Amino acid sequence: MKEAHPLSSTLLFSDAFIFSHHGNESTKTLADNDDNNHHHRFRLTGRSHSSHSQRRIHHHRSHDARCSLANNQLQEMEKTKKIRTGIFGGSFNPIHIGHLALANYLCEYGEVDEVWFLVSPQNPFKQQQQLLDDTDRLRLVEAAVANYPHFHASDFEFNLPKPSYTVHTLEKLSEAYPKRDFYLIIGGDNWAAFDRWKEPETILAHHHILVYPRRGYKFNKNNLPEHVKAVDTPLLEVSSTFIRQCIAEGKDIRYFLHPEVYKLIQQEGFYK
Repeated sequence: MKEAHPLSSTLLFSDAFIFSHHGNESTKTLADNDDNNHHHRFRLTGRSHSSHSQRRIHHHRSHDARCSLANNQLQEMEKTKKIRTGIFGGSFNPIHIGHLALANYLCEYGEVDEVWFLVSPQNPFKQQQQLLDDTDRLRLVEAAVANYPHFHASDFEFNLPKPSYTVHTLEKLSEAYPKRDFYLIIGGDNWAAFDRWKEPETILAHHHILVYPRRGYKFNKNNLPEHVKAVDTPLLEVSSTFIRQCIAEGKDIRYFLHPEVYKLIQQEGFYK
């Protein structure tokens, strides 16, 4: 997901993350048939999230007709409740513990029901030779998210026109998955430059935005537009650039990566 302005890393999310705090698995191609759309297919990795859309509020049964009517209304509301899906886009070159910790926090502290890691195939402000192949970066993300039910890896942008801008990606996601509310996840650095993105007003009008803190980027949390929320995530300073440099120098940085990601990098010789 790319923007029309140069940033130091992926345009949705910088490589550097600064966070200090205060069943059965499968990889498959889905058309999300329950959303009645067969035009957009992309790969997701992780467990099914049907449980989110099937949650119910439990009530004591009553013979009173008014209570019965109220219960029916609540059930109808539950049926139409959308899954809150966080969209976390980036090059993930490679995905590391900073990315995972942030997304983990957002899921476990109730900001979203799930997070989709959208691997960006192209960034107009990055030299492509620095990027691992698209499919290899997707493999690393799949390895990182396989055992956590709230995470999915997505290649949705792989089949969109390039460069793929955030506003277009969100539009196509909403068309393909009408039963989800998409929450754009960005750092404070990108929020500071948000007015330079392509059609920022359209994004603000149709989608939620979660802004996580970045060191050196302060903003007034009490004066944000509607649908924009500052999230008080932990801070952990690590970057994909640092990871790549360490690997190239032969350093053992296994604790900066998910174990399966580290294993795959070692097996394939990535970044050496």
